[in-house]
Amino acid sequence: MNILDDILDDENISKKFKKAFDANDELKNNHNTIEMPIYYWEDEETKEKHYDFEEMANALEDRICKHLNKNVLITLSEVE
Repeated sequence: MNILDDILDDENISKKFKKAFDANDELKNNHNTIEMPIYYWEDEETKEKHYDFEEMANALEDRICKHLNKNVLITLSEVE
């Protein structure tokens, strides 16, 4: 047992607190995923990949909107 288990076993801890922990564990263990596509083009001469971060962000926004029915704004940019 760890310290958290000891705390949760304590009779003085409210039932609401225990329910909040149970709900949090359920979310962690049973979460859905939304995949983000990777868009890029490859330079024919150098074979270097050039990523299209703006298009990746747009695709992720669309997927979140579709799956969660939420409008979001996502910005992706390369940090050098």
